[in-house]
Amino acid sequence: MIMQQINLFNPYLNKKKLQPNQRIMIGGGIVVALIILSLAFNLIAAMMVRSEIGKQEAYLSSEVVQKDRAALTQAQVDLAKMGTYLTTVNEIAQGLKKSDKLNRSLLDQIAATVPAGLSFQSLAVTEQKSVAIQGTAPSRDTVAELQHNLTQSGLFANVQVVNINRDSGSGSYKFNLEGTLK
Repeated sequence: MIMQQINLFNPYLNKKKLQPNQRIMIGGGIVVALIILSLAFNLIAAMMVRSEIGKQEAYLSSEVVQKDRAALTQAQVDLAKMGTYLTTVNEIAQGLKKSDKLNRSLLDQIAATVPAGLSFQSLAVTEQKSVAIQGTAPSRDTVAELQHNLTQSGLFANVQVVNINRDSGSGSYKFNLEGTLK
């Protein structure tokens, strides 16, 4: 018995193979389709961006935004002016600190030495750090106490009572006191 031979590749042998021109045509078609799809996608994306730009421009040109923009511009101008003012004030403050002979702490220390009932009419400081105080006191002892307190405070050197006069109308004493700041 003779066995019949079976060829398993027979169905594929009769099939036609693609020719090289057909391969080029199919590849070119796929490339063209991809280009067209990419172009369509980009056109749609561009249209959406243009639409969004139009919406944003409409919003930015609205009356509310224009008012806010004007207010912001004015605030920026005011802030720039305030910056200039601050610089000027700081320069003035620095100048005052340099030339300040009587500062707050010095006045507080002098006030702590003042006895009860005594009051100042004037307090003057010269460029040479000389201090002149004029005031009224209920007694000579109060003036002497002020002189002693100022000497003991450590703020002054050479504190002297220049004169004391009794005011005949009020019965109090007017005094002049001088000293030198240390």
